[in-house]
Amino acid sequence: MSSSLTKFDTGHEDLIHDISYDFYGKRLVTCSSDQRLKVWDFVERPDASVWELNDAWKAHDSSILKAIWARPEYGQIVASCSFDRQVKIWEEQTVEPRNSQKRWAERFRLVDARGAVLDIAFAPSQDSLRLATCSSDGVVRIYEALEPTDLAQWSQMEEFEISSAYYQNSDAKFQSGISQIHHQQQQQQIQQQQQQNSQNGSHQAYNSHNSYQQQSQIPGYPYSSMNQLPQHPFGQQPVQTNSTSSSGSSIAGHGLSTPGVSDIPTMTSTVQGVSPGSATGIAGASAAVASNVHRPIVADSGYCIDWCPNRTSTAMIAAGLGKEIGARIFKHDGHNRWIPSEFLPGHTQEVHDISWAPSMARSYQLIATASKDNLVRIYKLTEQQQQQQQQQQQQQTQQPQQPQQQQPQQPQQRGRIPNSPAGTPTQLGATNKAYHIELIAAFDDHKAEVWKVEWNITGTILSSSGDDGKLRLWTAGYDGKWRQMAVITANTQAHS
Repeated sequence: MSSSLTKFDTGHEDLIHDISYDFYGKRLVTCSSDQRLKVWDFVERPDASVWELNDAWKAHDSSILKAIWARPEYGQIVASCSFDRQVKIWEEQTVEPRNSQKRWAERFRLVDARGAVLDIAFAPSQDSLRLATCSSDGVVRIYEALEPTDLAQWSQMEEFEISSAYYQNSDAKFQSGISQIHHQQQQQQIQQQQQQNSQNGSHQAYNSHNSYQQQSQIPGYPYSSMNQLPQHPFGQQPVQTNSTSSSGSSIAGHGLSTPGVSDIPTMTSTVQGVSPGSATGIAGASAAVASNVHRPIVADSGYCIDWCPNRTSTAMIAAGLGKEIGARIFKHDGHNRWIPSEFLPGHTQEVHDISWAPSMARSYQLIATASKDNLVRIYKLTEQQQQQQQQQQQQQTQQPQQPQQQQPQQPQQRGRIPNSPAGTPTQLGATNKAYHIELIAAFDDHKAEVWKVEWNITGTILSSSGDDGKLRLWTAGYDGKWRQMAVITANTQAHS
């Protein structure tokens, strides 16, 4: 098998952070600390094949960390993220000349992140244009273009926390906050009772206190006693999301601007708090307490994300946990919530990158990670039904037969099955399906930090790159064992 390498000078004035091929492998986008994006076209000529510059322009006000292409059915669209806390959507304008710095127009700007945006990923959906972003504040936000043909309208659909410390500590902080709010409410009730005692007598004060106790005992009354606080064990706690859309908000309020660019639609979302004099009650205050868990914002936190590209019963995202060390799978429950699920073990330092392989009709899934501990890891995910379903079936068979009684039939839901954020049908109980996680390969050939891993379109070849300045390719043999198949450097190519 013959192969060739094409070397060309990008002309970037600083470190190149990321390069990305389009769907067909005929275009490249490069991003750098020089705050510029560059798009390249692969041109085949009789004498040689070259990469020609399509256009270059200043895209952000800080180092650009990543740039990616959307699926081709939506047009020529590029998304970029930066240390300036912004994600920008770019669309090619074919009417503009090449290398005019006007060929790629900014269509939208996402400025919700409270820290540097470290990673972005388009959902593998053919029905909707969705983008997931991951920032150093530890939050994954998922956006959707309201109309794919009009990129000037985007809405934040969901968001969830990455760090497991959030789920472990949020209950304690939640209960502490609720206790304080509950105490304040009781103090207000006592003051109101004292005022009523002085004006109307003790009999009316007793009735007021009795009515408050009755209200606390109403089913559904939020947290009438501390013993009724919901307990969510980590690994099964639903992640509440904030769906907000304010596309008309001003970016100037965030202290962010792009020189020479005006009237760009932006979107921000805010968590609504509870003022001391508000009448939202304990329910509204509890949501504010749960959402205000303190998270350190670190630019090099190491968070990373990738969608599951395969057709599954529910949408899934694999995320690197940053300083917490490790990676975890998050599953969508079909009700705008993401639930933390299986943990990918074995890492001893931060995960720099994570990539979910296309399955190509395999009965299992593959996920690769690049870590600061100099290792490339490959995990095998095998789906297994939880024992709850088997126990329910056994109970049904063991129960004695009872005379049949006519029961009211539940109305059948008609219409299409609701779709998950990845565009796949969401099935009832899909999040109950668990995966058996197995570490099937771990390579230390880089002998240095590994920064990037990525699968080919069939999920049969894995590429990795690290501080050793080499690109390494990995594949599985007929025996199922993964091996290094090639090493690529800037000057030579050597087969192992």
